[in-house]
Amino acid sequence: MSFNTIFLGKTFSSRRLYLTAPDSIYQFDGANWTNITGDPVDDGTDARWSGGWLAGAVTMANRKAVRTFRPGIDADSQPMQYDPADGSTWESKNYHAETFRPFREYMLAGNVTRDGAEYPSRIQWCAPVEPGQVPNDWVPLAENRAGARDIADTPGDIIDMHPLRDSMLVYKRDSVHTIQWVGGNSVFSVRRLTTAKGIHARDCIVEYNGRHLCQGIEDIFTVDGNTAHSLIWGRLKRSWLADRDPDRSLNNSVSLDVVNQEVLFWYVSKNAPVGYTYPDKALVLSLRNNSFFIRDYSAEIPHAIYTLDVVNQDSANLVFHAINRTGGQLLDLESASDRLGGSVPFYFVRTGLFSDPGHDWIQVDRAKLQVTGQPVTIKLGDQVAVDATPTWRGNFVVDPATDYKTDARANGNLIAYHVSGNTQTDWQICNLNLLVQKSGSHG
Repeated sequence: MSFNTIFLGKTFSSRRLYLTAPDSIYQFDGANWTNITGDPVDDGTDARWSGGWLAGAVTMANRKAVRTFRPGIDADSQPMQYDPADGSTWESKNYHAETFRPFREYMLAGNVTRDGAEYPSRIQWCAPVEPGQVPNDWVPLAENRAGARDIADTPGDIIDMHPLRDSMLVYKRDSVHTIQWVGGNSVFSVRRLTTAKGIHARDCIVEYNGRHLCQGIEDIFTVDGNTAHSLIWGRLKRSWLADRDPDRSLNNSVSLDVVNQEVLFWYVSKNAPVGYTYPDKALVLSLRNNSFFIRDYSAEIPHAIYTLDVVNQDSANLVFHAINRTGGQLLDLESASDRLGGSVPFYFVRTGLFSDPGHDWIQVDRAKLQVTGQPVTIKLGDQVAVDATPTWRGNFVVDPATDYKTDARANGNLIAYHVSGNTQTDWQICNLNLLVQKSGSHG
């Protein structure tokens, strides 16, 4: 089983998180995991799901299953109704779409398949959804304002859609269009922004500071609702294009790390292990100094902050940490078995630290780890070179309720540390301080 899509929400008393797997849907309420799949899910493409929150309910869809879920009302996910006249659903009709996204009081479907025919340039929308209800009427009638529109002025398929201020931007493989609500019989108007940009995979767009930041087929670009501009060029662009594997781009994505003020354009590199489909590298845009660099998570830092979406939860940002011990995989929720009521392990490692200019040995005498929540384990190690395997010392358990520092020790040409834990509840590591000095010195 692998989780591959995150939908965030909030109740009055606790957080709620919905994770969709290729064949299951899980709810996480901050303490427990619950399977809310209901009727069996038909896995369409093993790609990320699409959807979002509208009128207090979440829509979750892949290329076969189209589900809705109302917290506190539905025990399990419900197939989305298509025609209220006969009670048929998207699934019973075998209708589906590449992407579903909420906009105003409508749910929009893009790149639609109906009656065995594909309409890759079609946008379809349901009748307006009342608060507390779910999208349930997709048959265009004069009295319900449901409808459809083909965006066929460019040949590319619709890949994804994301709102920006009072518009919905439609991203095709070869162009970007904007949709605006106009009401009346037309309901929506469509305008093309550019034919020089496009995206290749879902979730390759994030919003920041009133604009979209996008990972395209051959470009990193920004869209402000009126124009599109490239963000990289020259040697950086050539290096990024040469490093990406176009045959494993289905799970490429973009995320916003509000904690470290970075936008991460995740991709699978050509050096990723055979059969590996999740991103192992990211082209990182620092929002602090507006600079780009490439970060290799499989070789440099086996831990990361990774989010498909970051929302304001009463001024507390909900952030998910990547955790996996093998294969350089980025996200534990993407690759681990289910967490139904079970604790979630976490760990992070740093190696090749504190090199002495004279190449003498250095030593660590004490470690101070400021942590809240559950106890964690820290161990130190030493290395003879940056790429050498660390020789790890004993484990030290740090209890945040009682421990101020620990006499964890290590010495060598280089130092490494490993912090791990296993918990069902919230935890936070604020800082880690090591007393480092030349070997043989004291004080």
